[in-house]
Amino acid sequence: YHASQMLSSFLDSITLDWHTIEVEECKVAFLWILGEFGQDVEDAPYILEAFTEKFNAEPYRVKIEMLTAGMKLFFKRPPEMQPILGPLLDQAVHDTSNADVRDRGVLYYRLLEKNPRVAAELVGGQAKPISYFHDAEDPETSDKLFAEFNTLSVIYQLPSQRFVERKLDNVVDLQNEDEEEDEEEEEE
Repeated sequence: YHASQMLSSFLDSITLDWHTIEVEECKVAFLWILGEFGQDVEDAPYILEAFTEKFNAEPYRVKIEMLTAGMKLFFKRPPEMQPILGPLLDQAVHDTSNADVRDRGVLYYRLLEKNPRVAAELVGGQAKPISYFHDAEDPETSDKLFAEFNTLSVIYQLPSQRFVERKLDNVVDLQNEDEEEDEEEEEE
């Protein structure tokens, strides 16, 4: 299989039973797929339209992803999405259940109103392909970063020993002082 054939086959199979999706995380993932690959899914705008009909009943994460997918699809298939995106943004702007949903709706509305080209770049812009892997350059540093994965080491791209000051000598000195004070108190 060629990659595009595999993608097409996957998209066809995943969109067959979209109406049976009930779990929030699954809805979010499915909407993300519609937004990212909507140009390859024949019924993408109409599937999204069906989701928007239940907008008010959905959790905020689904609403946020619905807005993003709607914007991305709009830039990929404008004639089909225009009658869907307007009511979707209107629902979001008037949503009082979550400030994030309302703010995202207002943001998208204003972006489209002021400069659709900028909106297209911000919402549907193409991610640059990754061409550089830090770990390929220095495997020793990479091993240390993976060992300290949930620390600031990943952000600084340095092992913690390079940016954290060790004060073990001071700790030992403080412990010795505490022990000496305890001994003096016992003697009294």
